[in-house]
Amino acid sequence: MFKELAQSVAKSGKYESTAIIEVGMGTAELFSKVDGDFDMLVGIELSQGMIDLANALHPKFRDPETNVKLLNGNALELNDVIEEKAYQPDHKFW
Repeated sequence: MFKELAQSVAKSGKYESTAIIEVGMGTAELFSKVDGDFDMLVGIELSQGMIDLANALHPKFRDPETNVKLLNGNALELNDVIEEKAYQPDHKFW
């Protein structure tokens, strides 16, 4: 479903880039399947243990140059977590 969504968005020509923000991303299985289809992927997870497990299962996500950011936080503070931990204010994400 997400691969088709990425293709549909790309074909529309309406957007310069695509992103997914997943709250409660667990082990980042979704991101492991679609990281090549989206420009940016941000996973927010309450449990640092789950983030550690996601990084162990998907070592490429540990690379600071990857398009995937796995962050500790919660939905109530989503905007703050993204602003403070995901991307600098001058990044194309904003």
